[in-house]
Amino acid sequence: MEDRISQDNRIKSQNDPLIDMFRGPDAGRLPESMPPELRAVLGTLLETLEQKKQERSRELIIDAFKRLEHLPDTSDPLIQSLKEYGKSVEDYFDQIDDYQFQPAHEVEAMLSRLSPGELKAGFSKMIARLRKESDALKELEDVGVAEALEVGLKNGKFGAKVIFTSPDSKLASIAPHAAAFYYGPLDIIVVKGDIPTRENMWRTLVTQGGLPKEIAVLDHELTHDRQWLKGQRLAISAVRAGHFGFTFGLAATGGPLKGIFAGCGTLPLTMALERQQFNDKILSETHAFEASASSPVMLEEQLDEMPEIVTNVAAGYSRARPIDFIKSLEAFKLTRTLRLFGLDDKEIGKLVSKARWDSDKGTYPKLEKRLAEERKKHGLENNQDFITVRNALLARQAVERARQRMLASQIAYEELDLLARPLV
Repeated sequence: MEDRISQDNRIKSQNDPLIDMFRGPDAGRLPESMPPELRAVLGTLLETLEQKKQERSRELIIDAFKRLEHLPDTSDPLIQSLKEYGKSVEDYFDQIDDYQFQPAHEVEAMLSRLSPGELKAGFSKMIARLRKESDALKELEDVGVAEALEVGLKNGKFGAKVIFTSPDSKLASIAPHAAAFYYGPLDIIVVKGDIPTRENMWRTLVTQGGLPKEIAVLDHELTHDRQWLKGQRLAISAVRAGHFGFTFGLAATGGPLKGIFAGCGTLPLTMALERQQFNDKILSETHAFEASASSPVMLEEQLDEMPEIVTNVAAGYSRARPIDFIKSLEAFKLTRTLRLFGLDDKEIGKLVSKARWDSDKGTYPKLEKRLAEERKKHGLENNQDFITVRNALLARQAVERARQRMLASQIAYEELDLLARPLV
C-alpha cells in the first residue's frame, strides 16, 4: 500500500540554491509573540539573508545558461530553446520582483460578492485560461487533475477511483497517520478531508499563486496510479484467485480443517508471488513526491526540494539506512532528469513500474537505460555536456516555478476582478 505520511513526520533540510529561488509571500515570517525589538532585528537579518540567497541563486541560474555557449555547435531543438530562454531570464527576474500578490482581505471581499452560480462559472473560466495561457497546471494535466479543476473535482475522470472521506472514518483508519493513501491492486485512492472549495482554491491562487495542499496530495496519489500497470493488477488477482481456489477446493473435498491448514501452508508462497508485482517503495514514493514538487502551484514548502524529499522517503518509508538515502537520491535524480527532458508522469510511471535497484551498479537500470536514450537523442553522450544541459534545464525549471506562480495569480485575479469589480 502506498501512503503519504503526516506533515508532522516530515524533516526540513537545507535547500538547493539553484532550485530554491522563490518561496512566496509567507517565507521567513516570525512568530507574532516575539518581542518587537527582537522581531525587528531578526526580521532585518532574515531579509538580508534571503536577499543574499536569492542573489546567489540568480547568479547560479544565469551562469547555467551562459555555460551552454561552451557546448559544441548543435541544432538540437532542446538546447536551442534553452539558449533562447537564457536571453530572457533577467527580464523574467524583473517581472517576478515587480509582481505583488493581492492582499487576502481584498480578495476575500471580492469573493464574498459572488453568487454560487457566478463562483462556479467564473472559476471554471479561470481554470480554462490557466490551462490555455500558462503552464501553471501542466504537472496536473497527465493525472487528470487540471481537467477536474475545470469541470469540478467531484466530476473528475481520474485513472483511479478517488474517495474524499472524513479523517475519523473507518476507511481513513486503514492508514491513520497518512493524509491520503493509494492501494494499487484495487486502484483506489483515499484522501482524508473535504474536497477543496472553489472559493478556497480561487483565494489561494490569487494571494499565493498556488492551490491548497489537498491538490498536491491528490497529485501525489494519482502519480502512484500511473506507476501501476494493468498487468500487475491482473497478476495479483490471479495469484489470489489461485490461493483461495486451492484452499476452498481442499476444504470442499477434505474438510474445513484440511483447507485451513493448506491455506496457511501456501500463504507465504502467495505473498512472495504478490511481492514480485509490487513496485519498489523508495523509487515509487520518491517519484510521487518529485512529481508534486514539480508543480508551480504546489505550496508545501517542507517537501518541495531534493534534500527534503530524499530525507522524508528514506526515514518515513524505509529504515533510514545509508542505502535508503542513496536509493532515494538516485531515484530523485533519475525521475527529475527524465522530467526535464520532457517525459510526463505516465511515461515515467511505466518506467517505475516493477523497476528494481541494482546494488552492483548503484542505480535503477530500467530508468538509467531510458535516460541514456534521451542523452543519445540530444547528442549528450559526453558527461560534461550532459551536466551542462541538465543544469540549464534545472535553472529554467526554477525560474518557471516562480514565473508560472506569478502568472497563475495574475490570471486568477483578472478573472475575479471581472466578476466582482462591477458590483462594488
